[in-house]
Amino acid sequence: MLSSSKPRNSMGRMKHLLSSGEDADVHFLVGEGEGKALLPAHKLILKSASDEFKSMFHFDSQQKENAEIASADTPLIEVPDVEVGAFKVMLSFIYADDLSALDGDNAMAVLYAAKKYGISELVVPCVQIPIPKLCNVFLAISRARLFGLEDFGHQCLRYISANRRSALGPALFKIRFPLISTDDFSKSIVPSGVLTIEEFMGVYHFHCHPNCCGVPGGGIYPLKFPTKTRISDWNMPRGNNRGTLAMEIEKFSEFSREKVGTDRESEAVVFIKGLPWKIWAEIRTQKGQRSTAEKCLALFLWCAASEKEPNWSCKCSATFRIISQKSGAKDLTGKFNDRLFNNKANNCGLVGFTFAELMDPSRGLCDKNEDKVTLVVDVIVEESQKLDNKLNSDPNKSNGTILMEICKLSEYSREISRSERISETVQINGLSWKIVTEIEIGEENNEKCLGFYLWCTAAPTAAEGEEWNCKFSTNFRILRQKSGAKDFSRKLTYNFVNNKLNDFGFPNFITFSELMDEDKGFYDKNEDKVTLAIDVAVNERKGTKRKLAIG
Repeated sequence: MLSSSKPRNSMGRMKHLLSSGEDADVHFLVGEGEGKALLPAHKLILKSASDEFKSMFHFDSQQKENAEIASADTPLIEVPDVEVGAFKVMLSFIYADDLSALDGDNAMAVLYAAKKYGISELVVPCVQIPIPKLCNVFLAISRARLFGLEDFGHQCLRYISANRRSALGPALFKIRFPLISTDDFSKSIVPSGVLTIEEFMGVYHFHCHPNCCGVPGGGIYPLKFPTKTRISDWNMPRGNNRGTLAMEIEKFSEFSREKVGTDRESEAVVFIKGLPWKIWAEIRTQKGQRSTAEKCLALFLWCAASEKEPNWSCKCSATFRIISQKSGAKDLTGKFNDRLFNNKANNCGLVGFTFAELMDPSRGLCDKNEDKVTLVVDVIVEESQKLDNKLNSDPNKSNGTILMEICKLSEYSREISRSERISETVQINGLSWKIVTEIEIGEENNEKCLGFYLWCTAAPTAAEGEEWNCKFSTNFRILRQKSGAKDFSRKLTYNFVNNKLNDFGFPNFITFSELMDEDKGFYDKNEDKVTLAIDVAVNERKGTKRKLAIG
């Protein structure tokens, strides 16, 4: 009688099917770099384990049916974000309930794979691995927060609290304990028990005699921790004037249903020209094609330097991109140019990316499988400097002129509604003034127009309930660039009262078609710019005499 090498039970047969790859109808290219591996699998088995696989292969079969000639090649699916070992553990569990390869070293990677492909039964054994056996408890906390596993996260925190030194490992000796104030060190660090008596005495000795024991490793009680301070933002290398910021909005379908005003900001800070930059996204509304309010995504570039550096300024340009996840589809883009940023105007962006457009499958902007959108902002900082309050020589004079150039006007004219430009500050009669322009849509002809406004940035500095006002007259002008032409001007007389009314001017001051008409003489075609001016005469001012902030 011939002996058979075939497995004698169903579990053995499933393991053999997985290991041999016999009759596999799908291949996964898992991992990155040189560690990539090609793993065979069977669609029918995967579909029975997860709705994620079911929807994935349903789309694949639809594509095959729609194709004029069905390919005989086994489909290849790339999975760069999952470790090879973790993917193998997941397949072993799907095929044969086999968890023999699950351990503390790969548990968090397996957890990620289980969540990615919706294998809920695999999540439990991953979080039941004893915390001390996990290779990185801090990664475990990150995974717990990412996937909403509160109990698991609390277990990790309790373990860290009870085992601070072992949890930190070598990272403990990279913490700048000597730079923590004596008060905070004694109140928070000493009671925690994270330091030995010798380490504690080394830090204490440094606090008392920083010049005597500032060298780590020296003295009676060797100092084992670094004492080098961080580099100030403004002292960082300033040669690089270009950079790229990236941000993912996860669970985008849920985010789209949030209320207006809900926002997200990028975690990572990118330094460009010594300034820290972030992406900021917010839900807003705009009028749709049928004049009804429609939810949209507003994107902003934000310079987060204002708190530490109250006097700074830079001019920058940015291109916003919402990355298409679909092969052959184009990214959704928008941009602004030569915007002035400072501590009073530290963000600028674009409004009008509707959620209907972002979630349109034909555009491919939202990754349906991972339910996320990827945002990228390419930034060019033309100038950055600390300001020395370079305003008028006599800030208390009663009259003055504010000038502003709108460069690259042709590009600005194509930007979406509400896009702004803001001038530098000029002080007149002790108050701070700026020009603000905004793209608006004319009510009568539905044509793009330039809104032209004067803004007093000093009003918010008055104490709460304390009134001040000033009576003044203004002349709004678009300066002629052509010999023989006349400035286009309008005049207004007005009162400011407190911070409740601190800007005014002309909506729809002039249409862009008129503004860029060469016969009118306002538009410098060679330099692609127009120059605006507002003459301000403060006739009477009453109220607070406090020193006003300079924007």
